[in-house]
Amino acid sequence: MVYAGAARGGRPMGEPSEARELAIDFDRIAEKSLTAADTRALIERQLEVFE
Repeated sequence: MVYAGAARGGRPMGEPSEARELAIDFDRIAEKSLTAADTRALIERQLEVFE
């Protein structure tokens, strides 16, 4: 069972194929994401631009 949240609600999904597809999507997103430390550093660098 997976619950897909959205800005205006969400929906539960009970099909294993849907859960698998979502897991793959999130894995792909995670592969491209910065680490927490790198995200913090990026935000700090961007804040310096606006100071």
